[in-house]
Amino acid sequence: MKHYGSKDFTSGALPSATAHSTERSFRLWPWVLSDLALVVLLVAGCGGWAAIAKLEGAVVASGAVKVDQNLKEGQHRDGGIVKTLAIWQGDLVKEGQVLATLDDVQIKAELLIVRSQLGEAMGRQARLIAERDNLTSIEFPADLGRVSSAAAIVIHGESRLFAGNKLGRDSQKEQLELSINQTQEEIKGMEAQLAAKEEEIKLVGAERDKLDLLFEKQVVEYTRVYSAHRDWAKILGERGEISASIARAKVRASEIRLQIIAVDQNASTEAQRDLRTVDARISELSERKLAIEDRLSRTESRSPVSVM
Repeated sequence: MKHYGSKDFTSGALPSATAHSTERSFRLWPWVLSDLALVVLLVAGCGGWAAIAKLEGAVVASGAVKVDQNLKEGQHRDGGIVKTLAIWQGDLVKEGQVLATLDDVQIKAELLIVRSQLGEAMGRQARLIAERDNLTSIEFPADLGRVSSAAAIVIHGESRLFAGNKLGRDSQKEQLELSINQTQEEIKGMEAQLAAKEEEIKLVGAERDKLDLLFEKQVVEYTRVYSAHRDWAKILGERGEISASIARAKVRASEIRLQIIAVDQNASTEAQRDLRTVDARISELSERKLAIEDRLSRTESRSPVSVM
């Protein structure tokens, strides 16, 4: 029987175990490398998706909400068509900075119409005041030129109308003055007739008294005395008629003078009545003008606060 020592068993088993361990280690490295690659790809993919993707949903949870990058939303009170944008999303905005400008063509057209109407009303108001106060010229307001761009046309038109109305009143008063002068001449003529009648009454009265004495002495006939008395009574009636005509002429002259005064008074009354309507119209147009100017000032949307 052959005997083996301990060295023989040890030296024979060791090479076999070493070779098996080396072979196993070479087989694990591909798996490790592939796992590392997968991890890297997973991390890179998740990180890239988190940086690029835009989430449109939300998860309901408790916590504190903070505006991302301090963004603010703005809305115009009246709205309209946007003409220009002065900022973009993410820009830093200061208080009072213009954000956007709305189209103001329609608002400016409305303002132009209202200002034109207001200028016409102001010109008419100045003319009516001059006619009410019976002035010789119109005092137009100093701010008429700032209100309406057609102030010169308004002033020219109202001045011509004022001059025409004044000329019509003056012509009417002139005709009435001529009537008064004619009546005065008639009165002078009737007064002369009255003076002649007075003298004629004296003569006829003296002749009547003389005939009465002669008739008492039975020198003349009664027919002559009767004729003298009849003529004297007729002359007295004519004198009374002339006096009444003079009185009527004087009344007519007074009435014509009242008509002359009434020409200006009627014009003043009519102007005052129209002036109340114009004053109300001016108040309405002034309020509309302020409202439109306020809308026009808001066509530039400005930031109420600074957003940094």
